[in-house]
Amino acid sequence: MINEHQFNVCAVQGPSLPRNDPVHPFVDRRVVITRGRFKSYRALIKDVGPSGVIVEPQALLVSRSSPRQLISWCDFILAPVKEPARPPPPRPITPPSGAPVDFERLTPEPEGSQRDHWLFFPAIRTLLQTKRIPFTIRRVDSNQDLVMYKNKTARSVPDVQWDSPPGEGEVIISMVRGVNIVQKSIDPKYLFPWEPKAGGDVVVISRNCQLFGCSGTIVDRKDDGQFIVRFATPSASLDMHLPSEHLAVLEPIRVRS
Repeated sequence: MINEHQFNVCAVQGPSLPRNDPVHPFVDRRVVITRGRFKSYRALIKDVGPSGVIVEPQALLVSRSSPRQLISWCDFILAPVKEPARPPPPRPITPPSGAPVDFERLTPEPEGSQRDHWLFFPAIRTLLQTKRIPFTIRRVDSNQDLVMYKNKTARSVPDVQWDSPPGEGEVIISMVRGVNIVQKSIDPKYLFPWEPKAGGDVVVISRNCQLFGCSGTIVDRKDDGQFIVRFATPSASLDMHLPSEHLAVLEPIRVRS
């Protein structure tokens, strides 16, 4: 456990790290939220920022709220529970001497492939049960089945509104065809989120960002093309500068008649 003095030092330092330690000591620690609408919830710290921490309240993992929440340094205490042991790092793959090297196996799967696309992560899937993301369909010139949909608008569909389940590694989207709205299963690599606009709601879709899966509101756009996004917390708000490729527009879901 971290005593009160050490906790106060960490709270003041924010995301500063001990030398040679790439992981903040609070990551994966269990806490109890002491203020705000999640008061008394137990949670797990997933990331640390200058103004607060990203946590996953246990009760939200089975609800329709986003499982990741941003709370300030003053809104939690460390929980007096036994910490789970971290798994050992994976062993490097070393082929035996003289054996042929399987470069396909040794090469990590690229960002945006079917199995690691951001649309399949729980934080995003949970959010898309109450919101939807508009896309433009692009880069389908080599796909004869999809070329007719090039530059068409598509939107995500919550699970409860699916007409049929998606194919392997695909997602369900809706499109306007004539006077009707139709659904289609599609590989997400062809879906490109709309560029955000001031005043609109967005979600962070970059897995390299500490706020991945969190939703906020566009405050303004800077001259360098980055957007100022405001994330609300129970006791304060946090403004972050993010590029458009790290964001996806959020829209309210229309009730089907």
